[in-house]
Amino acid sequence: MASKKKDFTRSYFDLNFMEYLRGIRPGVCNIFEKDCSDFLGFSGEYYTCCVLEIKCRMETPTALENITIHVKDLKKAIRSTLEERFSVYTMELSSTILVYIVNLYDKDDKRVLTDILRLWGVNTTDIELTIGIGRVRHHINNIWKSYSDAMTAIGNRKSETAYQVVDSDDITISYNILYTFDQEKKILNYLRTNDFKSINKVFIEIIDENKRVFLSHKHMNILFMQLFSTAIRYAAENGLDMKKVSTETEQELFNT
Repeated sequence: MASKKKDFTRSYFDLNFMEYLRGIRPGVCNIFEKDCSDFLGFSGEYYTCCVLEIKCRMETPTALENITIHVKDLKKAIRSTLEERFSVYTMELSSTILVYIVNLYDKDDKRVLTDILRLWGVNTTDIELTIGIGRVRHHINNIWKSYSDAMTAIGNRKSETAYQVVDSDDITISYNILYTFDQEKKILNYLRTNDFKSINKVFIEIIDENKRVFLSHKHMNILFMQLFSTAIRYAAENGLDMKKVSTETEQELFNT
């Protein structure tokens, strides 16, 4: 076990697991999942993913500087709070998003986890904190689903309070993308007439419609890919070079 942990380093694990959480499955998936279980050393059969998102309430230099300080402090504070009761693994998905993989022995343990996080609360003036709690999933190979649940919950925060915990069990998540042929035809017609104001309006309508039915985070990403595919098809039909009409970031997002 010691040699396994030495070879399967934390940086290697985090790099691969971040992709795994986003739904990008490694080539030899069953081997990777076995390595994950060995590396984490968790003994419970159930997992849930908690995601902490940190946002500035005011775009001031002080507030932006405080985010860096808060991330470091919050990462330790929440982990130590959760570790009093559970086995936890923490990752920084980005400079403002922290992920906590929590191992549960029983499905009902999630109620205790939710209560702990809701009671934990902190008072902030310039920072907005949201914790999304994913649904309980059986075995490590389903943890990406819990991550998607948690991100869906974060996207549906309602309260104006600085600190809020949103449990994905409290919302009815949809897995059916609402993007019709008529909507796609509208976008293509507006592209042909260079009516970008109307295109933007249709985009907002499509996204709002899917947010209203609590479309899952994973499927919302698929929706964005479908919208990008519409643009690619238009570009191909008109002999446009996508490298010239889209940014490198957009191309990279579509390719992954």
